[in-house]
Amino acid sequence: MRQFLRSITILAVLVVAAGMGFAQAGTLKCVGLYSETSDGQVSYRVGGGAWIVMKVGDTIPAAAEIRVNVSRDWVELTPSNNPNAVYEIDGPDSGELVK
Repeated sequence: MRQFLRSITILAVLVVAAGMGFAQAGTLKCVGLYSETSDGQVSYRVGGGAWIVMKVGDTIPAAAEIRVNVSRDWVELTPSNNPNAVYEIDGPDSGELVK
């Protein structure tokens, strides 16, 4: 009986850990928005949907397109499954940048 309970406990821990990993994988979190002008904005969209203006703290699907349309704007993003990594996307010299 004791081994059965231990097996159930280990299985429960593994299921919870796997669920937490799947819930966080594939998203980015906006941790910084910077702009030297008021002319542009940073936005994102999923698929062919409407562009959504990004705010600090937003959770963005990894499959989303990110648009920066002023050269002196940039955004910092961190993957939800690795909060120690920070990625920066800088605005283009001209036009807009979509990644």
